[in-house]
Parts: sequence; C-alpha cells; structure tokens
Amino acid sequence: MAMSIRVERSLVSHDEGQILGQTHYPALYDVSSDELVQTRVRLRDLRSKERTLSRDLRRGISGKGEPRGSSYPGNLDKPTKRKQVFASALKRVNGELTRRRVIAARESMQASAERALGLKGSKKKHHPLAGRRSRFGMNSIENDRRRASVPPSKVGSVTKSNQVAQSAKDSRV
Repeated sequence: MAMSIRVERSLVSHDEGQILGQTHYPALYDVSSDELVQTRVRLRDLRSKERTLSRDLRRGISGKGEPRGSSYPGNLDKPTKRKQVFASALKRVNGELTRRRVIAARESMQASAERALGLKGSKKKHHPLAGRRSRFGMNSIENDRRRASVPPSKVGSVTKSNQVAQSAKDSRV
C-alpha cells in the first residue's frame, strides 16, 4: 500500500522523518552508498521494532499474552502503518543499492572489454604458413607410411588354395 510523504511524516517522529526523507527519490540519488548502507541498517531496526510491537499488541488483544505497549491505545493501526512506512522505505533503499551495484558491474565489464579489445588490437597479426600444398587448394595429402602390398601371383594362389580346401571338405561329408 503506497502512502504519501505527508501521511508518512504524520506517523513518525522528527528524527525518523529525517531518515525517511533520505529514502525518497530526488534525495536518494544524492546520498552516498556508505550512508545508504547505514540507513538500511537503521530502517531494519525501526521496522523490526514496530513489527515486534504490533505482534505484542495483537497477542494482548486476542488474550494470548500479557498486554504490552501501554503508550499505544488498544488498536493495531498505528504500529502496523509505521511498520509499512519503514518497510517501503527499506524497499526503496534496497532498490537503489541494487541499481548502483548493477551500474558498477556494467561499468567494470565494459572497462575490461575495452582493455581486452585494446590488447587484441596491439598484438601482431599471426598468419600461419601455407604448409606442403600451397597454391593447390584442398588436395589430399598422401600417407607417408609404407603400403603393405601383396604380389599379384600370390593373390591367385591363395584363392585357388581356398577353393581346393573347400572342395576337399565338401567331399568328406
């Protein structure tokens, strides 16, 4: 539930209002990242305090525990709304910190890419040698190993000996 700045200021004290003033967008850009981290810690503490108070009031109203927080009346509206105010301020601060982290990462990546491009451009160009078959395109390269060759006279004799052995085996059966 979005609340106007005027409603937020009516729910919080002056000191808390100063903290909330830093979390709204025109002023949020002017705050340093270290101050934003400190503001986030403070907002978490304030939200936690209001959450605890609203839980205690809720338990007291339902009769499950001792009623606490005598400075507040018996309704839960004010502590719950205060908790929402601090939660929305915390959400704005976290979003801004995330935005700044993304920008820093993007700038870092861009700087490293530019540095890599500069290194690549400064390198001497390397052209590999053409090899054994320059100027002839994609010709096959013959195998350097010696081919095992069988003399032609041996080829026929092997075939004939196989025929003789098969016919001898067939005649036995």
